[in-house]
Amino acid sequence: EGNILVKARHEGRAIDQATVYLKKATDQNPNVPLNDYDVIQRADGSGEAYFKELKADKYYLFARGYDQ
Repeated sequence: EGNILVKARHEGRAIDQATVYLKKATDQNPNVPLNDYDVIQRADGSGEAYFKELKADKYYLFARGYDQ
């Protein structure tokens, strides 16, 4: 098992409360609706989201948020 720490940034600034999406078993854009991702997390105030205890596999992640 392993962990992934995502740091949502834009031009070096943290994107607090960004939504981070994780899809298992692929490392390419799965082209599925957002609610079909396996795990969806909200980043904290420093733009970080932490995915814990992931099994060895391929993962596709992306974050969406707004720069203030």
